[in-house]
Amino acid sequence: MSETAVGDYQPADSCAFSLADFEDIMSADGPVDIERLREASRMGVPLAVRGDVWKHLLGVARPDHAENFAAQRRMQSEFVAIQQRTLEDVDPVRRLSPDLLKQLRAEIRRHYTNLQRQLEETYEEWSESVSRGVFGIPGQHDADGTNVTASATEDSGDTTELSSCGSTVAASSAMTYDADRLLLLERLLVMYFSANNVEFQLSAVYLMSPFMHCMSDPCSIYFSFLSLQEYVEAIESVGIDRLLAKFMMLFRTFEPDLCSHFEDEELRPNEWALQWLRHLLSAELPFQCVLRLWDTYFARHADADLHVFVCLAILNLCKETLLECEYCELKASLQQLPNLDIDHLLALANTLQSQARNAWSSVFNNIT
Repeated sequence: MSETAVGDYQPADSCAFSLADFEDIMSADGPVDIERLREASRMGVPLAVRGDVWKHLLGVARPDHAENFAAQRRMQSEFVAIQQRTLEDVDPVRRLSPDLLKQLRAEIRRHYTNLQRQLEETYEEWSESVSRGVFGIPGQHDADGTNVTASATEDSGDTTELSSCGSTVAASSAMTYDADRLLLLERLLVMYFSANNVEFQLSAVYLMSPFMHCMSDPCSIYFSFLSLQEYVEAIESVGIDRLLAKFMMLFRTFEPDLCSHFEDEELRPNEWALQWLRHLLSAELPFQCVLRLWDTYFARHADADLHVFVCLAILNLCKETLLECEYCELKASLQQLPNLDIDHLLALANTLQSQARNAWSSVFNNIT
């Protein structure tokens, strides 16, 4: 089953919902139509409204405007109370030790140094693409050959998004993360570990970072992150060992040659697959790919199986390169994935999911 045709893949210019469409849904006189919002978000969410849309998809914001106003006030009060308890808490079990806090700060700096580089590269690609007239926007030149389109964009500070079926590249992507923003991330994570008495994990840096990018309000970031934890728990509801066993069974079935290559190189599943499954590829995929992928994840919130098949689809798309890698390079490649067309990736994941359900419906249902 290693040869997979993506029958329902649509070209990148078939995006159905524009920024104006999202604004219409969000600003309706009555309650926000969540089902319509989910339908629109499956194909990607524009950066300008991504934070607000995610809050609705994750249940942090309420569809009814009056109820939402009251809910936001309650969350703000709860957030302030959690913040105060964290500051006053002297229990060594809940407080991060100096060593763990040092690790957290180092991971935040490392992640955001890499993220800033990615965003700057994205902005450079965007600018170059406009000047070449791609994305369907011809580059216009005046008499001396100056690119008018690019110059006008730079002068106006325009942050118009050029969206390819939700795979968004924005002029504002090269934003700067200053020390205050990094300190906020640290503070929110310390609050989370302390208030919820959960095991310290550096992966939380990567899981909270997308919310930091899309939202400015600390309270919204914190409660969206809590909702994300519930989504991850739904994926792991069968138990992480059974989830990993299921994934490896599917990997061996759909990509037998690649699976055998991993075994020949003695690359164990807990060296890569466990992280992929538990952390939603937040540390492995380029940041803009994570944002686009999570648009669909949150829109299809009830489909906890989707992530497993996205992971399989990545292996399919990267197979030729991975087959050429030996152990060290193989492990490194799986920890730092290339830029991928997320719309194509999701279409392939849908195809794999349908094939699996059709082939092993009884077995598949018993292990999910």
